[in-house]
Amino acid sequence: MKRLRERLEQYGSQTLLTEELLALLLGIGSSHSEHVLELAEKLLAKYGGLGGLTQADDSELSREYGLVLQP
Repeated sequence: MKRLRERLEQYGSQTLLTEELLALLLGIGSSHSEHVLELAEKLLAKYGGLGGLTQADDSELSREYGLVLQP
């Protein structure tokens, strides 16, 4: 995660893959940051990208992946 943050700061978001950007967002405040990139890849694959993920059911994301969405 540290390397992703460093790349983001040094080179900008356009140099990161979608799953890497999502991993950074998921990793904020997470104690499982070493697995966040894998989770991001799974979520994007399951929901067909960011568009599908934004339409995913909150309760499913919470139940299956332990994600809690903030209002």
